[in-house]
Amino acid sequence: MKDLRLLVRPNIQALCAMPATERQRETAKNRLDANESPFNSPYNRYSDHLQKEICKKTGLLRGITPECIFPANGCDELIDMTFRIFCTPQEDNAVGITPSYPMFSRRAAVNGIEYRTVPLTPDYDFTAESVLTQTDTHTKIIFLCSPNNPTGNLLSRNEIIRTAEAFEGIVVVDESYIDFSRTESLLKELPKRPNLIVLHSFSAAWAAAGIRLGILYAIPEIVRYFHTVTLPFHIGQPTCEHALDLIRRRFDIDRWVKHLLEERDKVIAAFKLLPICEKIYRTHSNFFLVKVKNAKTVYEYLLKNGIAVQNCDEMALCQGCLRITIGLPQENNALLGALRKFSEKKSGNRP
Repeated sequence: MKDLRLLVRPNIQALCAMPATERQRETAKNRLDANESPFNSPYNRYSDHLQKEICKKTGLLRGITPECIFPANGCDELIDMTFRIFCTPQEDNAVGITPSYPMFSRRAAVNGIEYRTVPLTPDYDFTAESVLTQTDTHTKIIFLCSPNNPTGNLLSRNEIIRTAEAFEGIVVVDESYIDFSRTESLLKELPKRPNLIVLHSFSAAWAAAGIRLGILYAIPEIVRYFHTVTLPFHIGQPTCEHALDLIRRRFDIDRWVKHLLEERDKVIAAFKLLPICEKIYRTHSNFFLVKVKNAKTVYEYLLKNGIAVQNCDEMALCQGCLRITIGLPQENNALLGALRKFSEKKSGNRP
């Protein structure tokens, strides 16, 4: 890894960290400096700028020290901030895999950063060599997603580690669906891989997409840059409260995950019996990718019947595929029932 100061954009490098006076403000008993109202406690006050309680509780849950944690408004904000910290527009570039989470390339475009992609193998995996061959002296970031979206599978852990070892820039691994995989996170690699950033989300397994909370894990030196560029008080108090409540209810999350995985297996087994089903790809997530006959027609038919799935037909290496998210049993049954009727109509068994 290069010296971190050489990876960070010069204008970001020049910014000062939070001054001592701001740190002192956090402990002041009488806060008369922020034009806050003294009424309607606790929502009359801006939230903790450093989100110390979330960092503490999340750190205990994951076995990570708080100074290695940065919360934000979803992983999408963290992806955007990573570009803004490390990549100079119209000069630097980033490399990622395809198919993968579209927000990587979208935020690169918004920030004026070239985004190069490397096709996955037919079984949706990658090699370190394939990604590294696309890098050059202006490549600052490599983005990976494991379990990958939309394919659902875990990427090779060994290849991810090899990538981080060989690359001199930053390697971001989005693990938003890791709690469904029953596989160990890469978090334990952080002390050995200082260029590694791991992203987690409260949206999927934690059933809290509405609070828009993402968590970044990295060495303290990297986390400090995120604190430097973030907007003040960027996470609202209701989000903090709900996240802390979910952490206290950790066993509920385990129960929800277990239920969704059982439902996923049932839905996949039923899908295999449908005449339109051509292939179901391995998954370690709360969704699965399936190749079907006439994907666009199936997608539009489901929409007309009030069922929304993700059409992946135009994504690289996903031609003819739909991404199916597992819902409640009645939602899954409605999906399967609609597809059975569709198959019957196509086969001519029904008028």
